[in-house]
Amino acid sequence: MKLEDLLKLRSGNKCELSGLTEDLSIYEVQPNAANDPNRCIYISEISKAQIEKRAELDSNFWEKNLPTAMWSEVPAVQVVSWRLLNRLQNE
Repeated sequence: MKLEDLLKLRSGNKCELSGLTEDLSIYEVQPNAANDPNRCIYISEISKAQIEKRAELDSNFWEKNLPTAMWSEVPAVQVVSWRLLNRLQNE
């Protein structure tokens, strides 16, 4: 099974951080992602843009979504949630 198919199945075809269902793609969590499903997450373009600092971090957006994402059993989702929480610590 292809990586994207595995991630779609695991995520229920939703962003693993925000729950959004549109404009989804694979995000490799560095270091050493190497197309490993445990080191990749399926996320929306809105989430990806904020993670990659191409868009301003929206604390209201994450306030609604991170409380669920941070308890994910997927290590890559946990790592990205932790990184976002650290960036938002002054909010």
